[in-house]
Amino acid sequence: MMAESGNSDIPIEARPTWASKKEFFLACLGWAIGLGNVWRFPYLCYENGGGAFLIPYFGALFLAGLPTFFLDLVLGQYSSLGCISVWRAVPLLKGLGFSQVVYSFIVGSYYNVVITYSVFYFFASFTSNLPWTGCDHEWNTALCSSLVSDCLGADGVITFNNTCQKLGNLTDQELESLNVTMTGDEDYDVSNYTDPLDGLRRSSSEEYWRFAVLQESPSMDETGGVVWQLALCLLFAWIVVFLCVAKGIKSSGKAVYFTATFPYVCLFVLLIRGVTLPGYYKGVEFFVTPRWNTLTKPKVWLDAIGQIFFSLGSGSSGTLTLGSYNSFHNNCLIDGLIVPLINSATSIFAGFVIFSILGYMAHTQGKDVSDVVSQGYGLAFVAYPEAVSRMPLAPFWSALFFFMLFIIGLDTQFVIIERSVTGLVDEFAFLRRHRLLTLLVWCLAMFFVGLIFVTNIVVVFKFITRTEPQYNGPLPAWSAGIGWSIFIVVLVWIPLWWIYAMMTEKGTLKERLQQLVRPRDNWGPALPENRLHAWQVHRRLGTSMGGKLNPDSKGLQKRDDEMQVKYSSLPDQIENNAV
Repeated sequence: MMAESGNSDIPIEARPTWASKKEFFLACLGWAIGLGNVWRFPYLCYENGGGAFLIPYFGALFLAGLPTFFLDLVLGQYSSLGCISVWRAVPLLKGLGFSQVVYSFIVGSYYNVVITYSVFYFFASFTSNLPWTGCDHEWNTALCSSLVSDCLGADGVITFNNTCQKLGNLTDQELESLNVTMTGDEDYDVSNYTDPLDGLRRSSSEEYWRFAVLQESPSMDETGGVVWQLALCLLFAWIVVFLCVAKGIKSSGKAVYFTATFPYVCLFVLLIRGVTLPGYYKGVEFFVTPRWNTLTKPKVWLDAIGQIFFSLGSGSSGTLTLGSYNSFHNNCLIDGLIVPLINSATSIFAGFVIFSILGYMAHTQGKDVSDVVSQGYGLAFVAYPEAVSRMPLAPFWSALFFFMLFIIGLDTQFVIIERSVTGLVDEFAFLRRHRLLTLLVWCLAMFFVGLIFVTNIVVVFKFITRTEPQYNGPLPAWSAGIGWSIFIVVLVWIPLWWIYAMMTEKGTLKERLQQLVRPRDNWGPALPENRLHAWQVHRRLGTSMGGKLNPDSKGLQKRDDEMQVKYSSLPDQIENNAV
C-alpha cells in the first residue's frame, strides 16, 4: 500500500493496481450489472410503456449515466484515492466520503441477505420435487391456491367455508351458488365455477417464500427469533465474500473472471429455454410493445433516470474506487463508454429472458401476463420459482437461476465492501497497516447486523421510505423511526464535517471557507512521477486540477529534468489521457 512522505503527505509508493486492463473492465462490468438488471428493469420497462420506455431510458443514459460514470472513473484514476481522501479536491465535501462509508456498511449488511436468499433457494433446488410445489407441506395454509385445483381433480369444489366437497354431496342450491350445473347423472359442468375465496388465495411458491423461507411473524411488532437456516446461509455468503476480497484487488480481480462472465452464460441458456416454451411470445410481446401515451407522464422519465443511477451506481463511489486502482495512464474513456452501454444492453437482454418465462407461466395458468408479472422479491422468489416448477427438469433450471443470482450479487457486494474498506485505509494510516484485520472486523460487524434481517421481521430495510407502506397490516410507528434513523445516520456526517472543518481551519471565517473549497496541496496523482507528468501537461495546456504539482516547490527539479526526457517521446494522446 502507499506510504506518505513526512509532512508533505504526498504518496511515494504506489498502491496495488489491476494486474491487467481485463480485470478492471470485468470488475466494472460486475459492479454495474447487478440484481436490478434482472428483477427491476424488466418490470419498470413493462410498467412505463414497454418499448416506449427505452426513449427516456437511453436519454437518461447518454445525458446523465455516461457523464457521471466517466467522472467517477476519472477522479479515482487521477488521484488513486478512495471515497474519503479523494475529497482533498474539495475539503469541505469530505463529510460526503464518510457518509458513503456508512451508507456502504448499511447497504452491504442487507445486500448480503439478498444473496443469502439466493443461496437458500439454490440448495433447496437439489431435490427431485421442488419444495414450493403443492400445498401439502407443513408451512402451507388453508388459503394455498393449489388446494383448488387438487379439489377439482378429485371431482369436488371448494365451498364458501373453504372446504373441499364432492360434487355429488352438494344440494342443487349449493351447486347453483357455485355456478356448477348438472348435465346428467353424476355429470357436472364446472367451467363457470369460481373459487369463493379466489381473492384471498396465495400461490404455493408465495407461501413457501413467506412461511418456509422468511418464516414471517403475524405482524411486524413480533420480531421472533433468528431463522437459523437463513443465518447459516448468511454466514456462508459472508465467508465467500471475505475470501474473494481478502487480498483486495489481487483476489477479487481473479474472481471476476468467473463472476462477471458466468451470468451471461446462464442468461443465454435461460433465454434459449424460455423461447422454446409454449406461450413465451405473449410475455415477449407484453415486454416490448410500446405504449406511447406513457411518455407524457413525468413518473416515466423519473423512473428512467432512477434506473440508470441505480444500475450504474453512479455517484456512490463504487466506480471511483475501482478506478483508483488503475494505472495512471489507462485510457478510461473507452471503459467509461463501453461498460454503461453493456449494462443497458444486459438489462434489455434480461428482460427478454424474464418475460419469455412469464409468458409461459401465464399460458399454463390461463391468465394474462399482467396477472403474473412482478418485480423485486416477488419476481425472483415467487413468480419465477413458480414458473420454473412447471418446466421439465425443474430442479436443474431452478438451481441454474438461483446460482446466477448468487454470482450477480457477489460482484456487487465485492465493490460495496471494497469501496468502504478502501475509503477507510486510504484515509487512516493505522488502518492501512492492518488492512486484512480491518476487512475482517468490517465483515464480521456487517454479518451481525445482517442477522437482524434474518429474524421473523425480515424486511427492516423496507422502512426507508416516505410513503405509508403496509406489510401484514399498517407498519408500527417505531418502524418509521428506524427508517429516519438510518437516513440521519448516513447524512449527518456531511454537516458534522462542515462544522469540524470550519473549527479546525485557520484564519478568518472567509479565509477558512476559501481554504475549504480549494484543493489541498496533496491533491493530485499518487506517485511523484505522475504528479510531475500531470504538472508538465497542465503547464503546456494552460490548465489545472489543483494541488501542488510543481516540483520546484518540493525540491524535485532533478526529477523534473529526468521526466522531461522520459515523457518527451510519448504521443499527445497519452498525455491528454493522463490529464
